[in-house]
Amino acid sequence: MAVILNTLHARTATRLSLRTFRLPGPCKVTRPNALRSLNTNTTATGSSQSSRWRQILYTTGAVAGVGAIGLYYALDQSVKASDLELHPPAYPWSHNGFIKGFDHQSIRRGYEVYKQVCAACHGMKYVSYRELVGVSHTEAEAKQEASE
Repeated sequence: MAVILNTLHARTATRLSLRTFRLPGPCKVTRPNALRSLNTNTTATGSSQSSRWRQILYTTGAVAGVGAIGLYYALDQSVKASDLELHPPAYPWSHNGFIKGFDHQSIRRGYEVYKQVCAACHGMKYVSYRELVGVSHTEAEAKQEASE
């Protein structure tokens, strides 16, 4: 009986509540009293079950959200981009300092090695010869290299 009353539409249940009906047996019961006793039992358990499921759903969602935020924070703190970089070592170069400069003779030797060995495969497409003036070549030598 409770299942049937729960499945009835609200308007139908309201119309039925105004009538009287007979239960199997000799007694006659009016509808409002029977409905009141049935509705308190079914709605109380139905609403408590739905509120219980809703509470479980909210709790599960909150726990999952807090867990996801905690996992994100832990992974973010454990792997930093600066940890993955390889920093260049600090050597005591001879040209580091306020008054010190490059060793122009070694730069000149490096250019000669480039010209004899490396220039066969690698060009100086993006290097202007005027940039060599004062570093490894004189102006006349740079003009001679540019003409070749």
